[in-house]
Amino acid sequence: MVATLLTEKIPPPLIGKISPPGDKSISHRALFFAALSEGKTEIRGLSSSEDVMSTVNNLRKLGVKVIFYENRVEVFGLGGQIYDLGPKCLDAGNSGTTFRFFMGFLARYPSLVTLIGDKSLSQRSMAPTAQALSQFGIKFTLNNRKYPPVSFTGNQCLEGRKVEVTHFSAQLKSALIFAALQSQGKTEIFGKIETRDHTERMLPLFGGKIEARPSSIIVEGNQKLSGKFIEIPGDVSSAAYWVGAAILIPGSKIVIQSVCLNPKRIGYLEVLKRMGANVEWSIEQDEWEPLGTIRCEYSPLLNGTHIDANEISSLIDELPILSLIGTQAVGGLSVDGAHALRNKETDRIKALEENFKILSVPFFSTEGSFKVAGKVNLRGGVTDSFGDHRIAMTFYIASLLSSNEIKVLNTSCIAVSYPEFFQHYRELVV
Repeated sequence: MVATLLTEKIPPPLIGKISPPGDKSISHRALFFAALSEGKTEIRGLSSSEDVMSTVNNLRKLGVKVIFYENRVEVFGLGGQIYDLGPKCLDAGNSGTTFRFFMGFLARYPSLVTLIGDKSLSQRSMAPTAQALSQFGIKFTLNNRKYPPVSFTGNQCLEGRKVEVTHFSAQLKSALIFAALQSQGKTEIFGKIETRDHTERMLPLFGGKIEARPSSIIVEGNQKLSGKFIEIPGDVSSAAYWVGAAILIPGSKIVIQSVCLNPKRIGYLEVLKRMGANVEWSIEQDEWEPLGTIRCEYSPLLNGTHIDANEISSLIDELPILSLIGTQAVGGLSVDGAHALRNKETDRIKALEENFKILSVPFFSTEGSFKVAGKVNLRGGVTDSFGDHRIAMTFYIASLLSSNEIKVLNTSCIAVSYPEFFQHYRELVV
């Protein structure tokens, strides 16, 4: 007997091909490197997310010229010289990437900088990034020694040094690299650096030099970067929601094209294969970032699995949609080492627990671990995004599966990362 989803209604299948929007993480980095470079950088496929626009708006406040055309963006860099425009207050909105990157990008800025964010971002700790950058001699002032607003004046005598990373964070690591590039001498970054490597991969495109070793990263200071042409690959984290929908909805078959398949970003695909999902991916271009295609279709028999701490960095953003998929797997899903979920746009573990409780899904959690029951009929109810784009998209996919109506409050936050989300749904629904 073939197992099926425990729902009474048959949702319409999702069929077709889509290309996800430009990768949000890579888009941020392209803008910052373009700003540090001399001359013009042309970017195609830049993410139109609100987070990336926060980076654009604040770079403009610092004198970086950013011009949008129909199918490209041109950035005129500062040539490594970030001019003193006096005290600046920069608003990162909801973007933790924007916030942390500017902490490193402005490491030599001679006047007072104050970084602020929206209500959600103001509850996220910036202490680890401040502590790491303070090793360059920068003094930061934080709200309650932990939260935004964050104020500092850069160190104009920035010198390369050995810097230890004590928290797993690609944003923190990148902030250190931005600071190191503006220092005199060599910087060695070591510690917890096994995170996304988009910054290390992109720097050489702009003529920069970086040595990424297994246990450390070496960056020479005072480097001169040059503007380049760059095309942003599709966002594999945005693709995750359609992969999840295809696996869970009978009759679905989706092809996702031109997507980034960086090995540090596809942990969720490997977990889905382990669960028995019908998902395949292939790399068709492998230059500075692997680019390829994901093919996925309805998977009537899924087996539960455990995700341990050493897998978390490659799938941290996909844990919400993986938890939903776990509700339809034999044995459910358990996760360890996910403490970082507590410090996202919302406390994502708490958000999952509260929403799954409304849908009558057993969910158990500790500080950094959780378990969701499997083969559960999703009941109807009103769920909440809690202002978090990934929670909103996860429970919108859940609404397609339930025998009763599931509503998701406050879905406007999806635009933070994926403004095209509902448009792509309309393109895929048969």
